Amino acid sequence: MKRKPKHIDHFSLWKLKGDSHLKLMTDLLARVVEVQLTLPQLKELLVYWKEEVELERMCCQRTPLKPTGDALRLADRMRRCYMSSLYEILDAWARLPEGEEREAAIWLLSRIENYRLKRDTTRILLSVNITNLLEKLFNDEESMRVEDLHLTTLVEGLMKTNDDYEQLEEERNELRKKKKELRLGEQRKETDAAYEEVVSMLNAVCVVEPKNESLNSLVDAWNAELRHLRRYELRRKPRKALNEKTEKPGKGEKDEG
Repeated sequence: MKRKPKHIDHFSLWKLKGDSHLKLMTDLLARVVEVQLTLPQLKELLVYWKEEVELERMCCQRTPLKPTGDALRLADRMRRCYMSSLYEILDAWARLPEGEEREAAIWLLSRIENYRLKRDTTRILLSVNITNLLEKLFNDEESMRVEDLHLTTLVEGLMKTNDDYEQLEEERNELRKKKKELRLGEQRKETDAAYEEVVSMLNAVCVVEPKNESLNSLVDAWNAELRHLRRYELRRKPRKALNEKTEKPGKGEKDEG
C-alpha cells in the first residue's frame, strides 16, 4: 500500500496569545532555515516571512521609549539650569548700587522678563520661551549687553542644551509614531499570511518529493511543536475561571437555587 506523503497540519494561529505567537514563528522559521532546502521560491518566501516576524517583534517591545525618555529628562534639567543661571546673574548685576553693568542688566531684564523660568513652567512652554528669548538675545542691542555682561558662553550653552532637547523630543515623537503605526493585531495577520504561504509551499514539496528525509524530519518536528501548543497552550484555562470552578461553598453557606 502506497504511503501518503507527509504534510504540515492545520493550526489556528489566531488562538495563540501574548508572546506565544512570536515564539512559535521564530522557532519554526529557524527550523526551516536550518534545513537549507534548495528551492528558490522558498528562499523568497522565507525572506518575506522573516521580515514580517521582525516587524511583529518590534510591536511586542513594550518599552522602546525609555532610553530616549531618560535622556530627554536630563536635557530638560540642563536647559533649566542654564535658564535659571542666566536670570540669577542678571539679577545679581541689577542689585549693584551703580555702574555700567547694573544699567545693562536692568535694561536687558526689562526686555526679557516675560521669559523668566517659573516653578510650574511646562516643557512645551519652556521650549517656546527659550526660542523667543534666544531670538531677542541675538538682536544687535541685546547681544551687545550680553557681551558687556560676559554672558556669551552662558547663552551659547543654553542654545546648545535646548537644541539637544529638541532633537531628543523629535526622536521620541518618531518612535511613538512608528510604534503607533505597527499595531500588533494587524501585524500578526501579516505574519500569519506569510506563515501560511510557507506551509503551502512545504506541503506541495512533500507531495513532489515524498522521500526527502530532511523535509520529512522538518515536518515531523513542525507538527510535534503544533501538537505541544494544542495540548499545553490552547487548552490552558485562565486562572480566574479555574478558581471559580474549584471554589466550594463555605461551612455555613448554601448553594443558591
